[in-house]
Amino acid sequence: MKKTIISIILTAVCSMQALADKASDYKEYSARVRAEVWADSLPQFITPPAVPEKYKNESAVVLAAHKDISAKKKTGIGFDRNASLIPLKKVALINMDDYMRTLVLINDKAALEEFSEYDMPVKAGSSDWFFQEKDERKYVLGVRIIKPDGKIVEVPTDDFVILSQQKKENNADRQKLAVPGLEVGDKLDIFLFTHTALKNIQPEAIDIMLRKDYPVLSYTINCKIDDDLTTVYRQRNGAPELSVKQGPDKDFIITGEISQPLDAEPQMLYSSAIQSPHIEMLIYNRRFDQYTPKFARKDGVQANPDAATTVIADRIERLENFPDMTMSVKKQLSDVKGNPMKTVKKKFKDGEWTQAQTAEYIYNLLVFSYMTGKYRYYPGDFVNELDAAFRQADIKNIRKGVVAPRNHVSIDSLTNYADVWYFVYLPDTKQFYSNAFRGYNSSSEILPSLQGQQAMFAHDRKLSKKEREAEDRRFTVPQNSPYDNRRIVTVTASIDGTDMNINRRVDAFGASKDAAGSILTSDNLLNAYLEYLNRDGVVADPQMLRKEKKKDKQARMERDADQSKEQADRLRELTTDYHGSAPKEFKDYDVIAAGIGMCPDSSAISYSVDYVMDGIVKKAGRNLTLNIGNLIGKQPEIAPSQRKRLPGDNILLSYPQDNITNISIELPQGYTVPASSLAKLNSKVVNEAGSFTSTAKISDGKLLVNVTIELPNVDMPSSHWDKMLAIIDAAANFNTLTLLLEKK
Repeated sequence: MKKTIISIILTAVCSMQALADKASDYKEYSARVRAEVWADSLPQFITPPAVPEKYKNESAVVLAAHKDISAKKKTGIGFDRNASLIPLKKVALINMDDYMRTLVLINDKAALEEFSEYDMPVKAGSSDWFFQEKDERKYVLGVRIIKPDGKIVEVPTDDFVILSQQKKENNADRQKLAVPGLEVGDKLDIFLFTHTALKNIQPEAIDIMLRKDYPVLSYTINCKIDDDLTTVYRQRNGAPELSVKQGPDKDFIITGEISQPLDAEPQMLYSSAIQSPHIEMLIYNRRFDQYTPKFARKDGVQANPDAATTVIADRIERLENFPDMTMSVKKQLSDVKGNPMKTVKKKFKDGEWTQAQTAEYIYNLLVFSYMTGKYRYYPGDFVNELDAAFRQADIKNIRKGVVAPRNHVSIDSLTNYADVWYFVYLPDTKQFYSNAFRGYNSSSEILPSLQGQQAMFAHDRKLSKKEREAEDRRFTVPQNSPYDNRRIVTVTASIDGTDMNINRRVDAFGASKDAAGSILTSDNLLNAYLEYLNRDGVVADPQMLRKEKKKDKQARMERDADQSKEQADRLRELTTDYHGSAPKEFKDYDVIAAGIGMCPDSSAISYSVDYVMDGIVKKAGRNLTLNIGNLIGKQPEIAPSQRKRLPGDNILLSYPQDNITNISIELPQGYTVPASSLAKLNSKVVNEAGSFTSTAKISDGKLLVNVTIELPNVDMPSSHWDKMLAIIDAAANFNTLTLLLEKK
C-alpha cells in the first residue's frame, strides 16, 4: 500500500513539474512574441491618425488595426497505414503565425465597460490516433494601456492565456481577462497572436473583416506565404485591392490597406458577411492527403478567381462522379421492420400516392434513418442516397445541383468549396431538398439561408453532349412568403388578485421554427417521425426503426430523462425572456407537435406553457392596471446611435416574417375597461417595409387583443430605414401600454 501511495505521489509531483516546465517555456515564448510585436514599427500605432469630427461622439474609435499572416511549408515524416514494409512516408507540414493588433480610443463609459474585460477566443488543437494529422496551437495575448500623457501600462496576460487554453481543452467555461486601470480617454493596444502547426491538414479559411462595431481609421494587411503553397483570395463588398509580389526568398508578399476610414457597422438588421468589406483567403498545400480541389493544385497566388471554372466546376464534377448509392441506401433502409419502402413504391405505382407524397415520405424516412441509425452523416452521401431512394421508388425526373447559403453570397463569387451545398430537385412537383436538415424541418420547407439563392444543376446525362453544353442550368431556389414562416402566439389569461394565470401557446411554421427547435428533445422528434411514418397502411416498427440493443435502449432512456429536465429549464428561460422577468410559478408545459408534417399546414412546432406572473397586474386604488403590452413579448428598441442608416447599408432580414399574437383575458368580475383606455390599443402602421397592426375589443366578459407584425421583404435599401423604424417603434410603444380596469 505504501509503495502504491508513494507511486501516486511521485506521479502527481512529476505531472505538476511537467506542467510547471510547460508554463515556464510558454512564458519565455510569449515574452519573446510580445517583444517582437510591440517593437514592430507600424507608423499608425506610433502616431495614430487624428479622429475626424464626425466620429468625436462615437463611444470608441479604432485608430489602427493590423492583420499579419505568415505561412511556411515543410516536409515531415508520418505513418503510412497502407505500406507493406516500411510504414513511413513524407507528410506535408504548415507552420502559420497569425496576429491581429488593434488600437482603440475609449471615449465613454459604455466603451470602458466593454473593453475592461477580454474574452479569449481559443480554439482547441487536435491530433489523430497515430499522429497522421495534427493541429497544434499556441496563443499569445498582448494588452497595454496608453495614457493621454503617453505613459504605457502593460497588463499581465500569461496566466490568463494558459488557464483559457486549459479550460477550452476541458470544455469548461471560458474566463475573462480584467483590464485594470483602463479609463475614458485611454488608448487600448491589444493583439492576439496564434501559432498553428498543421500536419496533413489544410489551414482553415481566413476572413479578414475590415469593418467593425466602431469606426476604423486605419487598417493594414501584411501576408508572407510560402511559394510552395497555393493562396486563393477574394475581395468582397469594396475591400481594397491587394498588392502581390515575391520577395528575395521567392515567398509571396501580399499587402493592402483601406483608403479611407470605415464607419461603424449597424447593430441591427445587417449582415457583416454579406455587406461589410472583407477579404476571404484560403491557403492550400496540394501535397496533403486531405482533398485539394483541382484549381488549388498549382502553387502561387490566385486573386478573385472565376467561381464558375473553379469552385462550382469542382463541386459539380464531384457530384457527377459520386459513387452510385443504390446499394448503400437499400442497406440503410432495408433494416426497417415492415419494409416501408416496398409499400411506398406500391402506393406510388398504384396511384394511391402522388409523386409529391411519395418523395416527402422517402425524405423523412432517410432523415430518420440517420437520426436513429449508426450512420455517419456526410452531405454528399445524403443527397446521393436521396437520389438513389427516389429512383428505387420509380421517381424518374430528378436533378441534382449546387447552391451556396445566403451568408456566403452568390455562387458566382464563391471562393471556398466547403461553402457549397448539394441539393436534389424534382421538376415535376417543384420539390427542393438540400443536404442540410435539423430533424424538425419537414420536407416541404426550404432553409431560410437557401431561399432566393441562385443555384446550378449538374449536367443532365439524358441529353447529348451538345444539348448539355447548350442547357441553361441556372436555377433560383424558391422564396417563402411571410405566411409560410408565420409564428402565432396565443395567450389565454385570467386575473386572480394581482396574479395573472397564463397559458401561452406557440405555433411556429417554416423558418420561425428555428427559434422553437431548441426546445425539442430526441424523444419528441422520435415520436413525431413514428407518427408520420406509420400512416396510410405503411408499417414501420412502432418502437424504433432500428433493432435496439438493451444497453442502447437504456442509454436512450437516460438521455431522454436528461433532455426532459433541460427542456423544462429551457421553457422557463424562454418564459422569462418573453416577459422580461421570471414567472412567479412555472406550472406545466406540453410539446404538442415537433414539426414533422405531411403538408405545410401541419408542419408546425407547437408547444404550450402554463405559469403565473406577478407585476403585470397592479392595484390602483379600487381599480387595477394591466400591463397589456407585456403580453406580446419583449420587443426590440433602437438605440439613439442606431437611428441613422448610411447609404448602402441595406436592411437585411433572415426571412419574410409574420408574427401574430392573439390575447384573450377573462376580466375579473365587477371590472370593466373604459372606452378611452381600450382605444389606445388600436393602432396601424403600414408602409413599404411592412406593417404593425393592433386591435382590441370586449366580448363576453373577455378582453380580446390581436397584434400582427408583418415584414415581407428580406432586402431593402437603406432609404427605407425610417419606414422600418416606424414599425419597430410601433411595436416597442405597444410594449409600454397599460390598460385601466375600472371597478364598477
